[in-house]
Amino acid sequence: MRRFGSFALLMVINNPWPLCPPGRSYLNPDLREIALLSNPAHGQCWLRTFGVPLLAGHLPNVPKKFDLVSSDGTIVGDAKYFDMVRGENTPPAKFSIIAEHVWLLEKTGARVRFLVFGNNRLVPAGWLKKYGHLVQSVSFLFLYENGVLEVLSDSGGAFQPSRA
Repeated sequence: MRRFGSFALLMVINNPWPLCPPGRSYLNPDLREIALLSNPAHGQCWLRTFGVPLLAGHLPNVPKKFDLVSSDGTIVGDAKYFDMVRGENTPPAKFSIIAEHVWLLEKTGARVRFLVFGNNRLVPAGWLKKYGHLVQSVSFLFLYENGVLEVLSDSGGAFQPSRA
């Protein structure tokens, strides 16, 4: 792993795994989530969607720093940048992480709670197919590279057209 300022770049030289072609660069997953959040088109997406900027922050009584929080704490979301295992298999460990974040978001008491995904739409769609009936108040969104936001599930009702 090589560090360049705040970015970590992993170069795969010897290829022990067929998933990592030699010489290909991979950003650390946390940095991919930062890229998902810091894209200017995506920042405009949050402003268009909610009318307020969303920044990383904490909420009272929930010991987690969320990726997207309104200044008054009524809107809270977290970003995930997941892929399928080997590009096609269900990612059980990532499904556990999604469940953990749904649980944490439901504990915030915020008016709008959501998870936004980037990279592979099949991950949140697969999770929703299997566990979506258990979600009470967290919306699932997919954010495309061009800033288009797709509502995958709106169990919280925050993305209904009648919302003011």
